[in-house]
Amino acid sequence: MERTDSNHSAVIKRNVSFFEAFLQQESALFQREIGGVPYYHFIRFHFYHLILERLGWIEKPDRREFSSCGRLIRIFFSILRRGYAFGKHVWTTDNNISEILALSGTKRIVRNGIRIDPYVDPFLRSTSRSFVVWESPTLWQHPPNDGDAHLFYLDRILYAALLNRTFIRRGRKRIRQEAKYLCRWARRFDVELEERRIFGMIHTVLSMYNVAERRITECLRAKEVRLILAVNHYEPLKMLIILIARRMGIPVVELQHGNMGRYHIAYNLGFEEAMQTLPDEIFTFGSFWNRTTRIERNGVIMTAVGMPFFEERMRRVHREKPSHKTRILFLSQETIGRWMGGIAFETARRADPDRVEIWYKLHPREYDLWKKIYPESFSTSGIRVFSDADLDDLMAQADVHVGVYSTTVIESLVFGKVLIILEAYGAHYFTDLLETGRAHFAADAGDILDIVDGIETQPMGEQEISRFWCSDSLKKMHRRIDELLA
Repeated sequence: MERTDSNHSAVIKRNVSFFEAFLQQESALFQREIGGVPYYHFIRFHFYHLILERLGWIEKPDRREFSSCGRLIRIFFSILRRGYAFGKHVWTTDNNISEILALSGTKRIVRNGIRIDPYVDPFLRSTSRSFVVWESPTLWQHPPNDGDAHLFYLDRILYAALLNRTFIRRGRKRIRQEAKYLCRWARRFDVELEERRIFGMIHTVLSMYNVAERRITECLRAKEVRLILAVNHYEPLKMLIILIARRMGIPVVELQHGNMGRYHIAYNLGFEEAMQTLPDEIFTFGSFWNRTTRIERNGVIMTAVGMPFFEERMRRVHREKPSHKTRILFLSQETIGRWMGGIAFETARRADPDRVEIWYKLHPREYDLWKKIYPESFSTSGIRVFSDADLDDLMAQADVHVGVYSTTVIESLVFGKVLIILEAYGAHYFTDLLETGRAHFAADAGDILDIVDGIETQPMGEQEISRFWCSDSLKKMHRRIDELLA
């Protein structure tokens, strides 16, 4: 059966059309400043998603996140819990010379009994150069770091910024004017934004800039940092550090941490001007990802390097266990778990149990609560639900992988199985991948079963795999970093 997956979904067409219109019309927003601070750069990612929320295309976050009083209360108890006064924080205890500064993510994976950042740690643990790691909190929490002597927290900067935002009233009239302007600007997309939320975004950025700009500059200079490695450049505080570093002539390299197609807001701009809030270079998983964004025209160099942690994982994967049934593995994500569970349930209900087996891998944050969140019928549907099972082994043993937009979908390519992208917001990120024929689009359980019946598994050769995931990634990373520091 012939399928035209890249043109299959009206939802994908809608999302792409909106994205292109947004890029075309937002350029002037980058020129807006308050007190010399180009605030829009820092709020852009969240501003865009706020519009999507008002359109009803993504779920709303907890509105308490936008209450400064509520945030301060949670921060206070978080401080007590972590022992703030005795913690390892950048401003007070990070005084050593460090050639490399890593701005880590907060994702931690256990390997050999130690929690590591899968993106930066393989390089840092193999280099003889001096380095330090700065980490921002997620919801004012940090994953355990096993006493890593190189890791320091950025919480005090954020805490001081929030105190500044709460108690310093100077400049609020100007911020309110800009918030009103952005609300008027967004009406072109038929949405009404809450001025209060826009005000809070801008005010937080300006407070962070006023509190931290000088201190970060002094710290980078005192530590004699020569190179920055960043995971996820578009967090506001990381973006501020990147801006300061580039003004100081310190090169910044981002490590790809997930999908970055031509419709990801963080990696695409509607103009060709170079931006100092962007990294100088991005180390991608493979050459395929070098061509899926428009960020090169903004002066960002794309270098195919690979991901050492993923490469090591592939070496230890157990090969497939033969089965007379077709195994369909759903790769759940916390933000859409209930919805994806419904698709899995319907697929199991409609499939022939003698020919098809449904596997469901929970997201780590679903392990404890999934039986309460998912319908009771899900537990009795015959679906095999996995929590802390080895994901790589499950992917190797399954015949079909079903996901939406997570990094796991990208990793699926190496296994050469049938890959299905479900219709949800974020599926349009993978339009380039859909067009390669290595992924297929499905709107519902019927589509999934049609694809399974009509397409055979086609393992990739080494040359094709290398387009998506480079080999010898650690050597490539060391070689390029040596060039940058020469």
